Amino acid sequence: MRRCGAGGPGRCRRRHAAAIALTTWAAIAAIPAVAFAAVADDPVRALPRLPVAVVRVIAAPTACEHDLGSGIAATIGRHVVLTGEVVIDQGPAEGLEVLACLANGARHETLIALDARSAVQVKVAFIAALGVIDGVRPDTVAELPARGQPVGIDIEWTIAGVTRSCPASSLIRDRANDDAYPPLPWLWTGSRFAEVSAAVAAAGALPAQAPRTAFMAEENRLFAVNFDGEEDALLASPFPAPLTDVRFEANSAAVPPAGTRVRLVCTRAVLAQRLRLDAVGGLHADDRGPALDDDGLAAWLRAAFAPPPALAALAVAVDPAVPRERDRDARRRLLAAAGKARVWATPCFMQTPTAP
Repeated sequence: MRRCGAGGPGRCRRRHAAAIALTTWAAIAAIPAVAFAAVADDPVRALPRLPVAVVRVIAAPTACEHDLGSGIAATIGRHVVLTGEVVIDQGPAEGLEVLACLANGARHETLIALDARSAVQVKVAFIAALGVIDGVRPDTVAELPARGQPVGIDIEWTIAGVTRSCPASSLIRDRANDDAYPPLPWLWTGSRFAEVSAAVAAAGALPAQAPRTAFMAEENRLFAVNFDGEEDALLASPFPAPLTDVRFEANSAAVPPAGTRVRLVCTRAVLAQRLRLDAVGGLHADDRGPALDDDGLAAWLRAAFAPPPALAALAVAVDPAVPRERDRDARRRLLAAAGKARVWATPCFMQTPTAP
């Protein structure tokens, strides 16, 4: 884990709160997956089993028109490609918090380490190529999901002359559900600027320094994360229950071996299904229709996700003025309804006017 001091007092409080849940999960992380059945109110357990993650053979790596250097390339209006290498191909026992960190990030908890060292350069590439707009970071203590624009990430790698590709989320496995995840988009929040204090050595050997303003994705060296406790990444977690990190691990059946060179192909994701969240927490299938009750919501999801779309997610359009607690409650309702409907449907909260 990174030190709390890197993100200031607020980060310390969030880490402390997350540790309460982490203690419970860590105690059972080493026992068989069937034991997770005892964990109450886990929304993922009600979702249907999934087919094995599909690793496709493709003709060639995705090409880019502009090489921006430092492991960053882009084609305007289409994609950003970041290079890196696989760090972890199984586990880790303490949980896989991060999909991809910057080159100088914490490698013990990340699937991929990027070649890029600057979060600012990565952010500029995303704005220029994909036109992303900053969203709102998650809040683990209050269990508030992120609001942002969905970004698809595919991982490509070449071994023995054969190039393969897999959705990044399908390289992550859920210990609670004993299954890999379906294709899901990450959520672009763009990170933030914040005032931080310089770290002070535990023994007091280093003097305290004046606070400074930092770009937090740069400060914490984070690109895309699985766990909402790492709330200052450029891309927030796409997963339906991201409040504890120990539930995530590398999907060793699909992840290429540690040390393999990879390319992260990032695109603006289009979500075929959409709901609207109103100011009192109602979910609407269209702008003028009535709010759906729980049975109506399950029926809508059953119809909307048959057959399953390319991404197992739906857009939830929400006005910026709507209290974020409504997002939290709506996520709980939607996951419960998805379990009842026996479909994989993960909500992605998108602030209007950026929502489709």
